[in-house]
Amino acid sequence: MNARRQTPKPPLAKWPARFHVTADVIALTIKDGVLQVAVVQRDSDLACIDVKRNGEVREIKRDAIHHWALSGGHIDFEKDDIDEAAARELLEETGIKVSVKSLIQIGAYGALGRDPRPGRTVSVAYLAFQPMFSKPIAGTDAKKAQFMSVLELLAEPNRLEFDHETMLIDAIQRVRDLVLTTPIATSFCPPEFTLTELREVYEVLWHRAYDKDITNDERQRFAKEIREYTSDENFQFLSSIESSQEQGLASRSSAPTKLSSGAVYDRIAHDMPELKYKMASMSEPTLRKISKMVISDAKRAAPKKPTIKERLDPANFSRKVMNIDGFIEEIPDSSPRSSNSGTGRPAQLYRRGPAERLDPPLRLRVKRDSTKGSR
Repeated sequence: MNARRQTPKPPLAKWPARFHVTADVIALTIKDGVLQVAVVQRDSDLACIDVKRNGEVREIKRDAIHHWALSGGHIDFEKDDIDEAAARELLEETGIKVSVKSLIQIGAYGALGRDPRPGRTVSVAYLAFQPMFSKPIAGTDAKKAQFMSVLELLAEPNRLEFDHETMLIDAIQRVRDLVLTTPIATSFCPPEFTLTELREVYEVLWHRAYDKDITNDERQRFAKEIREYTSDENFQFLSSIESSQEQGLASRSSAPTKLSSGAVYDRIAHDMPELKYKMASMSEPTLRKISKMVISDAKRAAPKKPTIKERLDPANFSRKVMNIDGFIEEIPDSSPRSSNSGTGRPAQLYRRGPAERLDPPLRLRVKRDSTKGSR
């Protein structure tokens, strides 16, 4: 009996290039209470596709405002593993390096007409998050790369190319689900964190602005508050100190130890020019005192953070977190972190525990303006 004859497939390279697969990465971080995502602008003014919120698809030209895009690119069918391709594209276009194992696949997007090029394009979207990524540096076909407020991108329709807005919203909903059932909320925190910092991760993620049913007017109002907050020069000065690894200032957990030649020096030279040429001969204790004074003045002058309406009850949150075995663990030999104001009892530090799943899952009680319910 003859075996069924099988028709051999042609070599992969000879298949018609009508089906394309791309990998896109939603790299999220929380900085100064604001959810941010890494985006790029392509080095081209050619027409790009735009999928509007009502499902309409149109081709338009790129400009200074439109269009930002998530980092991503095409898969080489003969060479690429799709997970590795996602990490590679993020590195090539933004300079941000993440491990392949840390990526979380959130779904595939393949609507007809989502890409203006010939054929059919399906994109596989991935999540990546850290408390602090490296500063994006544009590469390959990206002429710009930076972190932007998620609200800024969502408040104005069509700021993101293709269906990347849908990907971004879906990614936030996926993160919301994951932080209730796994300990990945700690991935948005530094290695050693306080319960307040952990709680703020949940408060940011559950901001009303990221709900699917929010109106565009509401998003624009929230975005305006954040824009005014982050554009303040005192905020930018304090942010540069906290994020810079070259500052001669200690981390958030302690006081500055010496004056650096970076942001603090520039601030003193601007605000107190009479000291500019005297600093080289000053003793370290004197420089430390001046640094503290400059930073304290900036903190007093900085605007208040935008109101996060979705507040969690601190005592209730702490009790629930501490009752989940293996979620977090106290660091016994660490020095408690002083509060930013320098007053009050120092906060105890924690780190991620060994648990891979939260049992029981975390249930949040979110205080909203219009409703008082539980989540």
